[in-house]
Amino acid sequence: MVQHLGKRHKVADLTPTAFQNLRAKLAKNFGPTTLGNDITRVHTVLKWASDQQLVEKPVVFGQGFERPSKKTQRLHRAAKAKEGRPTDPSGGRNGFERPVN
Repeated sequence: MVQHLGKRHKVADLTPTAFQNLRAKLAKNFGPTTLGNDITRVHTVLKWASDQQLVEKPVVFGQGFERPSKKTQRLHRAAKAKEGRPTDPSGGRNGFERPVN
């Protein structure tokens, strides 16, 4: 978030458009699961700041800054499986083989 908005950007100046642009930038580089996790992290940090009264008013994220749907995640996972890419860590992504019992 800091890389996209900059260190000196005030929370009070954040608009739904800024969050929509952030989501678009993240979506270019990451899949739906990572995108959803990053969106959750941003929501969590800014909600915590609001709950601790570190910001003057609650941040408005807008509808353009929502997590990808479960359907989108399923379709992405299916597309990866169709390409032959492993979908879970036990599939050999890290170079280690599963122990055989």
